[in-house]
Amino acid sequence: MIICHLGGGNITSVLSKLTDQREVVPLLETIVSLYPSNPKKAKFGQMDIINYITAHLTLNCLSPQTKSVAPLEDLQALCHQFPTDKRKCLPSALFWLTLLFWPEDHDTDVEKEKKYEIVQSAVEHLEKGYWIKMKDISQRKRRLYTHFFLGSGNGLDKFVHKKKFERVTKLFSVSEKRMKWFRGEAWKKPEIATMLKRVSGWTEDGVVYLEGPQKKKFNILPLHVPSVPHSNENITFYLGFTFRGPVACNILVQQ
Repeated sequence: MIICHLGGGNITSVLSKLTDQREVVPLLETIVSLYPSNPKKAKFGQMDIINYITAHLTLNCLSPQTKSVAPLEDLQALCHQFPTDKRKCLPSALFWLTLLFWPEDHDTDVEKEKKYEIVQSAVEHLEKGYWIKMKDISQRKRRLYTHFFLGSGNGLDKFVHKKKFERVTKLFSVSEKRMKWFRGEAWKKPEIATMLKRVSGWTEDGVVYLEGPQKKKFNILPLHVPSVPHSNENITFYLGFTFRGPVACNILVQQ
Protein backbone atom coordinates (compact mmCIF):
# COMPACT_ATOMS: atom_id res chain seq x y z
CA MET A 1 0.00 0.00 0.00
CA ILE A 2 2.86 2.40 0.79
CA ILE A 3 4.39 1.78 -2.65
CA CYS A 4 1.08 2.68 -4.31
CA HIS A 5 0.77 5.80 -2.16
CA LEU A 6 4.24 6.91 -3.30
CA GLY A 7 3.29 6.47 -6.96
CA GLY A 8 4.84 3.06 -7.58
CA GLY A 9 1.61 1.13 -8.02
CA ASN A 10 1.48 0.94 -11.81
CA ILE A 11 3.77 1.26 -14.82
CA THR A 12 2.24 4.52 -16.04
CA SER A 13 2.72 6.26 -12.70
CA VAL A 14 6.34 5.13 -12.40
CA LEU A 15 7.33 5.97 -15.99
CA SER A 16 5.77 9.43 -15.61
CA LYS A 17 8.54 10.20 -13.13
CA LEU A 18 11.00 10.21 -16.04
CA THR A 19 9.47 13.48 -17.22
CA ASP A 20 8.64 14.89 -13.78
CA GLN A 21 10.20 18.30 -13.20
CA ARG A 22 10.65 17.59 -9.50
CA GLU A 23 13.55 15.73 -7.88
CA VAL A 24 12.17 12.19 -7.88
CA VAL A 25 15.34 10.09 -7.40
CA PRO A 26 14.97 9.95 -3.56
CA LEU A 27 11.32 8.97 -4.02
CA LEU A 28 12.22 6.17 -6.44
CA GLU A 29 14.99 4.98 -4.12
CA THR A 30 12.40 4.78 -1.33
CA ILE A 31 10.00 2.82 -3.55
CA VAL A 32 12.77 0.37 -4.54
CA SER A 33 13.82 -0.05 -0.88
CA LEU A 34 10.28 -1.09 0.13
CA TYR A 35 10.40 -4.26 -1.97
CA PRO A 36 11.74 -7.52 -0.44
CA SER A 37 15.54 -7.79 -0.60
CA ASN A 38 15.22 -11.09 -2.50
CA PRO A 39 12.27 -10.62 -4.89
CA LYS A 40 12.78 -14.02 -6.54
CA LYS A 41 11.68 -15.69 -3.28
CA ALA A 42 8.88 -13.21 -2.56
CA LYS A 43 6.25 -14.95 -4.73
CA PHE A 44 5.41 -11.76 -6.61
CA GLY A 45 2.33 -11.60 -8.77
CA GLN A 46 2.73 -10.53 -12.41
CA MET A 47 1.85 -6.90 -11.66
CA ASP A 48 4.31 -6.76 -8.75
CA ILE A 49 7.12 -7.95 -11.03
CA ILE A 50 6.18 -5.33 -13.64
CA ASN A 51 6.17 -2.52 -11.08
CA TYR A 52 9.45 -3.72 -9.55
CA ILE A 53 11.19 -3.78 -12.95
CA THR A 54 9.71 -0.41 -13.91
CA ALA A 55 10.93 1.23 -10.71
CA HIS A 56 14.47 -0.09 -11.19
CA LEU A 57 14.74 0.90 -14.87
CA THR A 58 13.29 4.34 -14.20
CA LEU A 59 15.67 4.93 -11.32
CA ASN A 60 18.61 3.78 -13.44
CA CYS A 61 17.65 6.22 -16.23
CA LEU A 62 17.54 9.12 -13.78
CA SER A 63 20.50 8.13 -11.61
CA PRO A 64 22.79 5.55 -13.28
CA GLN A 65 25.32 5.82 -10.44
CA THR A 66 22.88 4.72 -7.71
CA LYS A 67 23.62 1.43 -5.96
CA SER A 68 19.92 0.80 -5.34
CA VAL A 69 19.26 -0.60 -8.82
CA ALA A 70 19.22 -4.36 -9.36
CA PRO A 71 21.53 -5.62 -12.13
CA LEU A 72 20.11 -6.64 -15.50
CA GLU A 73 20.65 -10.34 -14.76
CA ASP A 74 18.45 -10.17 -11.63
CA LEU A 75 15.63 -8.50 -13.55
CA GLN A 76 15.93 -11.10 -16.32
CA ALA A 77 15.71 -13.89 -13.73
CA LEU A 78 12.56 -12.30 -12.31
CA CYS A 79 11.04 -12.23 -15.80
CA HIS A 80 11.13 -16.03 -15.86
CA GLN A 81 8.26 -15.88 -13.34
CA PHE A 82 5.98 -14.38 -15.99
CA PRO A 83 3.48 -16.94 -17.38
CA THR A 84 5.08 -19.42 -19.78
CA ASP A 85 1.96 -19.08 -21.93
CA LYS A 86 2.58 -15.59 -23.31
CA ARG A 87 -1.15 -15.18 -24.01
CA LYS A 88 -1.54 -14.81 -20.25
CA CYS A 89 1.12 -12.10 -20.00
CA LEU A 90 0.06 -8.50 -19.52
CA PRO A 91 1.24 -6.07 -22.27
CA SER A 92 3.61 -4.43 -19.77
CA ALA A 93 5.23 -7.80 -19.04
CA LEU A 94 5.73 -8.43 -22.77
CA PHE A 95 7.12 -4.91 -23.17
CA TRP A 96 9.78 -5.50 -20.51
CA LEU A 97 10.70 -8.84 -22.08
CA THR A 98 11.51 -7.05 -25.35
CA LEU A 99 13.87 -4.69 -23.53
CA LEU A 100 15.48 -6.84 -20.88
CA PHE A 101 16.29 -9.72 -23.22
CA TRP A 102 17.64 -7.59 -26.03
CA PRO A 103 21.04 -9.22 -26.75
CA GLU A 104 24.29 -7.67 -25.55
CA ASP A 105 27.27 -7.24 -27.87
CA HIS A 106 29.35 -9.58 -25.73
CA ASP A 107 26.78 -12.41 -25.80
CA THR A 108 27.75 -15.60 -27.62
CA ASP A 109 25.82 -16.50 -30.78
CA VAL A 110 23.89 -19.13 -28.81
CA GLU A 111 22.98 -16.62 -26.07
CA LYS A 112 21.89 -14.06 -28.66
CA GLU A 113 19.67 -16.58 -30.42
CA LYS A 114 17.98 -17.61 -27.15
CA LYS A 115 17.31 -13.97 -26.31
CA TYR A 116 15.99 -13.19 -29.78
CA GLU A 117 13.54 -16.09 -29.41
CA ILE A 118 12.23 -14.60 -26.13
CA VAL A 119 12.00 -11.13 -27.66
CA GLN A 120 10.31 -12.30 -30.87
CA SER A 121 7.74 -14.33 -28.93
CA ALA A 122 6.96 -11.29 -26.76
CA VAL A 123 6.66 -9.03 -29.82
CA GLU A 124 4.32 -11.48 -31.54
CA HIS A 125 1.90 -11.33 -28.61
CA LEU A 126 2.33 -7.55 -28.18
CA GLU A 127 1.31 -7.13 -31.81
CA LYS A 128 -1.78 -9.31 -31.38
CA GLY A 129 -2.79 -7.42 -28.26
CA TYR A 130 -2.22 -4.09 -29.99
CA TRP A 131 -4.63 -4.90 -32.83
CA ILE A 132 -7.28 -6.19 -30.44
CA LYS A 133 -7.03 -2.91 -28.52
CA MET A 134 -6.98 -0.75 -31.66
CA LYS A 135 -9.68 -2.48 -33.74
CA ASP A 136 -12.30 0.18 -32.94
CA ILE A 137 -9.91 3.17 -33.01
CA SER A 138 -9.47 5.22 -36.19
CA GLN A 139 -6.08 5.09 -37.90
CA ARG A 140 -5.58 8.82 -37.30
CA LYS A 141 -5.65 8.24 -33.53
CA ARG A 142 -3.37 5.18 -33.51
CA ARG A 143 -0.22 6.79 -32.20
CA LEU A 144 2.83 4.82 -31.12
CA TYR A 145 4.76 6.23 -28.20
CA THR A 146 8.42 5.25 -28.10
CA HIS A 147 9.30 4.89 -24.42
CA PHE A 148 12.95 3.90 -24.73
CA PHE A 149 15.69 3.67 -27.36
CA LEU A 150 18.59 1.27 -27.67
CA GLY A 151 21.66 3.12 -26.49
CA SER A 152 25.38 2.57 -26.77
CA GLY A 153 25.81 1.44 -23.14
CA ASN A 154 25.75 -2.01 -21.56
CA GLY A 155 23.35 -3.69 -19.15
CA LEU A 156 20.54 -1.39 -18.02
CA ASP A 157 22.55 1.58 -19.30
CA LYS A 158 21.73 0.60 -22.88
CA PHE A 159 18.15 1.82 -22.44
CA VAL A 160 17.81 5.55 -23.16
CA HIS A 161 14.61 7.47 -22.42
CA LYS A 162 13.59 10.19 -24.86
CA LYS A 163 13.80 12.76 -22.06
CA LYS A 164 17.58 12.66 -22.58
CA PHE A 165 17.08 14.13 -26.04
CA GLU A 166 15.35 17.23 -24.70
CA ARG A 167 18.52 19.18 -24.14
CA VAL A 168 19.30 18.77 -27.86
CA THR A 169 16.01 20.39 -28.97
CA LYS A 170 15.14 22.45 -25.89
CA LEU A 171 15.52 25.79 -27.71
CA PHE A 172 12.69 24.97 -30.14
CA SER A 173 8.95 25.31 -29.69
CA VAL A 174 6.79 22.17 -29.38
CA SER A 175 5.68 22.38 -33.03
CA GLU A 176 9.28 22.94 -34.21
CA LYS A 177 10.44 19.93 -32.19
CA ARG A 178 7.79 17.73 -33.79
CA MET A 179 8.76 18.80 -37.28
CA LYS A 180 12.47 18.30 -36.63
CA TRP A 181 11.81 14.74 -35.44
CA PHE A 182 9.38 14.05 -38.27
CA ARG A 183 11.76 15.33 -40.96
CA GLY A 184 14.67 13.47 -39.42
CA GLU A 185 16.71 16.60 -38.70
CA ALA A 186 16.92 15.93 -34.95
CA TRP A 187 18.42 12.47 -35.51
CA LYS A 188 21.45 14.06 -37.18
CA LYS A 189 22.54 15.82 -34.01
CA PRO A 190 25.95 14.48 -32.84
CA GLU A 191 24.70 14.28 -29.23
CA ILE A 192 22.06 11.75 -30.27
CA ALA A 193 24.54 9.76 -32.36
CA THR A 194 26.69 9.46 -29.22
CA MET A 195 23.80 8.35 -27.01
CA LEU A 196 22.18 5.82 -29.33
CA LYS A 197 23.37 2.71 -31.11
CA ARG A 198 22.71 2.12 -34.80
CA VAL A 199 21.81 -1.45 -35.73
CA SER A 200 22.03 -3.13 -39.11
CA GLY A 201 19.31 -4.67 -41.20
CA TRP A 202 17.84 -4.83 -44.67
CA THR A 203 14.62 -4.10 -46.53
CA GLU A 204 12.76 -6.65 -48.60
CA ASP A 205 9.57 -5.75 -50.49
CA GLY A 206 9.01 -2.73 -48.25
CA VAL A 207 9.55 -4.64 -44.99
CA VAL A 208 12.38 -3.81 -42.54
CA TYR A 209 14.32 -6.74 -41.09
CA LEU A 210 16.89 -6.79 -38.29
CA GLU A 211 20.26 -8.39 -38.88
CA GLY A 212 21.09 -10.93 -36.19
CA PRO A 213 18.47 -13.64 -35.59
CA GLN A 214 19.31 -16.87 -37.42
CA LYS A 215 16.27 -19.12 -36.98
CA LYS A 216 13.50 -16.66 -37.79
CA LYS A 217 13.55 -13.33 -39.62
CA PHE A 218 12.76 -10.40 -37.32
CA ASN A 219 10.73 -7.74 -39.07
CA ILE A 220 10.83 -4.32 -37.40
CA LEU A 221 8.02 -1.81 -37.74
CA PRO A 222 9.26 1.49 -39.25
CA LEU A 223 8.30 4.47 -37.11
CA HIS A 224 7.73 6.48 -40.31
CA VAL A 225 6.68 4.27 -43.23
CA PRO A 226 7.79 6.81 -45.93
CA SER A 227 11.38 6.42 -44.66
CA VAL A 228 11.55 2.80 -45.90
CA PRO A 229 13.48 2.53 -49.23
CA HIS A 230 11.37 1.42 -52.20
CA SER A 231 14.09 -0.98 -53.37
CA ASN A 232 15.69 -3.82 -51.40
CA GLU A 233 18.63 -2.31 -49.52
CA ASN A 234 21.06 -2.88 -46.68
CA ILE A 235 20.23 -0.33 -44.01
CA THR A 236 21.07 0.91 -40.51
CA PHE A 237 18.65 2.46 -38.03
CA TYR A 238 18.05 3.41 -34.41
CA LEU A 239 15.84 1.07 -32.43
CA GLY A 240 12.93 2.30 -30.32
CA PHE A 241 10.77 0.26 -27.93
CA THR A 242 6.97 0.61 -27.95
CA PHE A 243 3.98 -1.34 -26.65
CA ARG A 244 3.57 -2.73 -30.17
CA GLY A 245 7.17 -3.93 -30.31
CA PRO A 246 10.49 -2.47 -31.50
CA VAL A 247 10.43 0.26 -34.17
CA ALA A 248 13.05 1.39 -36.68
CA CYS A 249 13.90 5.11 -36.54
CA ASN A 250 16.06 7.24 -38.85
CA ILE A 251 16.51 4.52 -41.48
CA LEU A 252 19.61 5.10 -43.64
CA VAL A 253 20.72 3.14 -46.69
CA GLN A 254 24.24 1.77 -46.34
CA GLN A 255 26.55 3.15 -49.01
